[in-house]
Amino acid sequence: MTEKRISTENPFVKMFRVLSLSLSIGCFLLLLSLVLVSYFTFKTITDWKLLRSEQNITSTFYEYTEKMKAVSNLMLVERSNIETVERVFSRELKLPFFATGLKSEAFLTIRCRVFYSYYVDMKGKWVLKLEGKTLFVKAPPLECLPPAIDTSKIERKTENGWLVFGEPELLKSLESDLSLELYRKAISPPSVQNVTPEARRSLEEFIAKWVVNEKIKADNIIISFQQRERKKL
Repeated sequence: MTEKRISTENPFVKMFRVLSLSLSIGCFLLLLSLVLVSYFTFKTITDWKLLRSEQNITSTFYEYTEKMKAVSNLMLVERSNIETVERVFSRELKLPFFATGLKSEAFLTIRCRVFYSYYVDMKGKWVLKLEGKTLFVKAPPLECLPPAIDTSKIERKTENGWLVFGEPELLKSLESDLSLELYRKAISPPSVQNVTPEARRSLEEFIAKWVVNEKIKADNIIISFQQRERKKL
């Protein structure tokens, strides 16, 4: 007669085995998910097209209009110059028992490109006189707009004097006065005389095209400008 052995297994051991198997399957699936996610992430970041991003920059401008007026200027000449403005600062040290003291000088120089625009005021006083076939035109005086300085290419230079101190501050002072200095030069008689021939030709072309017509028979146009009133700046 054959004996049958009935194995009695502890239920806690059986539960532990089931739990271990479930954890193993879960860890495998989790690992597989991490591998897949890592793979697709790598493919995504290596694709340069997917790395493109858009950047939006917003600029806001605030404007306060203090005064506005109509301008009726006839621009005749535009020119550009390379200007060099230099200032010399000197200081003298008085010494006892010496007739002359010790003197020192500092040279400050600014070099830049400047744009000048010369015009006449269309609302000014004009005198037109026709004699035979010659039209004489006496236009308002030549004026100049405030010079435009190309600050992107401005050059600054200092040569120190051993008795002169504070060159950086002196250079800033020169730069702040630069526009006024250049405007004074632009309206000076030599500068105005220099651009007058070109201004005459430009105004003559304007008169011939827009003023002289079939009613005015003029073969010649003679241009002159009134004298500009000198004002202290």
